[in-house]
This record gives sequence, structure tokens and C-alpha cells, in this order.
Amino acid sequence: MHSYVRPNQFVAFKLPSEATRIQKVVPNTQISLGKYGAFPANQIIGRPFYLTFEIHETPGQADSTYLRIVSAAELHAESLITEGEGDGDDVEVNEDGTPVRSNRETIDDRSTQKLTLEEILALKKESTGAGREIIAKLLESHQALDQKTAFSLAKYKLRKEKKYMKRFTVIPLDVSLLTNYMLEDKDAARTMELRDELIGLIGCWGNVHHGGSTSFDETVTSKPNGRYLVVDDTGGLVVAALAERMGILLLKYFGYEQDSPSDTHPLYTNLKTVSFMQLLDPMADNIYSEEPSVVPEEELATYKASKRSAYHRKRGRWMRVRKVVDEARAGGFDGLIIASLMSPTSILKYTVPLVGGSAPITIYSPTVEPLTEVMDLYSTARKNAYIARKLRVWQVLPGRTHPLMSGRGGAEGYIFHGIRVIPTQEIIEAAGNPGRKRRKVTKETETPTQTQTPTETQTGSGDVEMTS
Repeated sequence: MHSYVRPNQFVAFKLPSEATRIQKVVPNTQISLGKYGAFPANQIIGRPFYLTFEIHETPGQADSTYLRIVSAAELHAESLITEGEGDGDDVEVNEDGTPVRSNRETIDDRSTQKLTLEEILALKKESTGAGREIIAKLLESHQALDQKTAFSLAKYKLRKEKKYMKRFTVIPLDVSLLTNYMLEDKDAARTMELRDELIGLIGCWGNVHHGGSTSFDETVTSKPNGRYLVVDDTGGLVVAALAERMGILLLKYFGYEQDSPSDTHPLYTNLKTVSFMQLLDPMADNIYSEEPSVVPEEELATYKASKRSAYHRKRGRWMRVRKVVDEARAGGFDGLIIASLMSPTSILKYTVPLVGGSAPITIYSPTVEPLTEVMDLYSTARKNAYIARKLRVWQVLPGRTHPLMSGRGGAEGYIFHGIRVIPTQEIIEAAGNPGRKRRKVTKETETPTQTQTPTETQTGSGDVEMTS
């Protein structure tokens, strides 16, 4: 499934700057990675994922770009010294008493670099070795390079490699990577600042699961994956995550457009969309209420091809919308999942009756205030638990342990979870356990001792209580 790159597949490129770029691999086209260069898409089609490539090209020659696979030994040959070495406060000395080199007195500014910006740009145009010549020139022209410690030199070299090395790693695109990409590199508000662990909780508490490897006929009859009512304002991210858990997306199909869907996409036969107007008042929707007139076959045969195809398209759209809306209004869903900017209480008023008994209801909100109103309406005991699930990166140093200062802020994100319970309409009678043996109780009085059988005494509330 994630073995190699396929044509017309969306993949992620991990750049030396630790940024991620998502592009579609279209055969016979060029893939541009910005300042890191461009290369033909055909050179990575059929290659395994998680390989690191270098872009080599000859300036002034057309079609001279080729990719070189960077081996694992080469990738880790210049690894940094373990973090923490060289951070001590005391001056270290050798066995002969001479102090070890330290960078405390070293001032690293632009004056120590002899190369100017114009010379660096000229080197970038003439470079053919994926940026190695530029890094070698920068190290050679640095005046204070001999004053750096091994740790400082490794950091300096790594910083230049991230800036000038033309490398990239091909990574398969899945929901987890797409979530982090939207959160860190794109507009997080478009996905309501959903995080990877929150999507996992939504799928887990919503009881979304894969029904196993079944045939198409068995899937239609048994419905092993279930039917879920989803209110999604995250641009389809929640739907993609649920489809991945159900085994529909197969971790590689993205770019589904509801307006012009492709019949080869897995979501074409599994995703059915309705608007709130169609769900609440379908007769107010023109597509649902206005049925196209039926044209006899004899008259239809006289139409031009364009007019005949337009008739079939309108007729098919009306039949499809009618079927989907009627199926949604019939209810019987196995779960309700909401991730919307609208008030959850206004959505639950119309969607809860469509959910079956014992079905889970999961609501995501970036802030906790909308969910507190839901808890006041649906929880009489007021025994609600607030559980923090946000994963934070911590900086752990002696005396300086705190969350990473460069970490992003944003909303915490909260999830409301409940189970729909349908009260029974029958009378419940609690008869107790008739097979239980009753213990005999004796009572001492002035009369001779006698055995007392269980008696009925009236409690203060008027209920009958059996005592023994």
C-alpha cells in the first residue's frame, strides 16, 4: 500500500529545512521544490518511499537534471554530537593541564564570512553537486572556523546544509501527515485546529472501525462498517480520517471533489452528502422538490445529443438527491460525529433523532464553551470530566524544564462524547431474586421464644420494604 510511488498520486516531500511540501506526481511533468530545484516526476515514479534524493544538474544544459539516492550511511555520517556536551559551566582541562577549546569568547557574526551575497548567488547558479560546492566554499572562507568547538562546528555545518543542500525525502501522504501539515505549515483555522491525537479520539469514541475484508455483495447486505452521520466543517479532513479507519481510502486516495466526483474514487459509492436545508425542510430545496418533466422515448429520440444528455443529467441528479435525502431523513445511523463551527445544541436538536439506540455521539470544538452548554442540556448528574489530551514538546534541561518556546499555541480542542439511550415504553417490575434463601430471625420477649417470619414494614416514603 505504501511500497512505491504511483502515477497521479499525492506524496509529501520532506525538505532539508524540515518543511513539508505536498504535490501530485503527474507523469511527464516537472516537480518544483522552490529554491531546492526541480526534477522530472518520472524519476521518482516506481521508486520506494522514504528514500532521500539529491538533485544534480548541469547549468546551461537542457534535460540534465538527475537524482542520486543518498545512502543511509552517508545520511548519518555527519551526525551531531550528543546534545549536552560542551554545555558545562566549568572549564575542562586536558591531562597536561591545558584548557579544552571553548567557544565562549567566539563572536560569530557576518564579518567572519568573506563571501558576499553576490558571490553566493553566483555559486548557486554554477553549482552542479547538489549544493556541496557552496557549503565547502562557505567553510573555507570562514575566518573564525578554527575557533569553533566540534559541537559548534557541527551545528554551523548542519545549518548551511539545511539552507543550500538540494535534498528531499519522499513520504507517503496519509491523514496523520496531512493533519500536521495543515496545522504547522498551512492555515490551521481551515481544519478547526484539529490535531492528530484528537482525530484518533474522534474515531475511537465514535466507534468507527474497519469491517474486515468482505466482498462487495456482503458489504451491501451486512454493512460491516456501519453508517455514520457526519457534520464536517474541516474541509473534509474528518471524513477522510473516518474513511481511512473504515478501510475505504486505503491511505492513498485524496483530492475527492463532491461537485465533480470521479466514479473510480472509493468515496464515490460510500459518501453521500446532504445540506441542512434538505435535511430539515427538503421541500424548500428546488433540486429536491422540482421534479424534471418526464419526456417520452419517442420525443427524446428527436432531441439533439447535447439536449438529450442534459435531460438525463438533470433527471439523474434529481433521482440521486431524492434518494440520498430520503435515506438520511429515515435515520438509523450507527453514530453521529460533529466538527462544526455552528452551535452544537442547534445541530443535536435535529440529528439526535436520526441516530439509533446505543449509538455514540462525538462532538469536537476548538473551545470548551460550546460543549458546556451541551453538557448542561444532556447531563442531569453534572458529573463531567475534563481530560487534557494535548501533546506538547518539552525542553528538558537542568533547571530549565518547560514547554518548547517555539511550539505553536492555538486552541486546546475539546471532545464531547455520549451514548444515545432510548427509554423503554414497557413497565419495569423489580421482583427481586426469588431463589434466594431468607435468614430466620428470632426475637426474645417475655413470652417463650418463637420464630418470626419476615414481616412487611412501611418505610417513611410509603414504599414497601422487606426486612428479615
